Amino acid sequence: MKIFSHFNLYAMSKNVFFRGGIAKGNLYRKAKYQFYGNSVIYAYLMESEISKYPIIVIDENTHTDMKGLKEYESMVNDKNERHYIKPFEFLNKPVRLDLEHPKEIDKDAIKENIEKNKRLFEYDAKNYEKYVFLQKELKSVDNS
Repeated sequence: MKIFSHFNLYAMSKNVFFRGGIAKGNLYRKAKYQFYGNSVIYAYLMESEISKYPIIVIDENTHTDMKGLKEYESMVNDKNERHYIKPFEFLNKPVRLDLEHPKEIDKDAIKENIEKNKRLFEYDAKNYEKYVFLQKELKSVDNS
């Protein structure tokens, strides 16, 4: 989750925004890169039906199993009783990643991209709301 959080911040600095889902369940492999099972189905449903914002939603079973693990509680927030990975948790604090060459995060570029997309989608209620959400999340991290 920490590696994804870092990658997500880097992607936002390049004007790429992700949404998705993490779900617990069975996972099977049919071919080298072909996976199926209820974990895949549930993660897909979390992404396509539940995650209205550019965030990664976590199902309740996964959340229950992850509680108590080091740093998990600080990485997760909830909205309307849905748990999600905080998009800006590691923006202002150091995080130890097991990566050879972690990318530098350009905080100003993230802010600019969110603001630019907010203006771009001003008359698109569905997309505008996504960038307002991210802007509020970012401000909550900046004010802490």
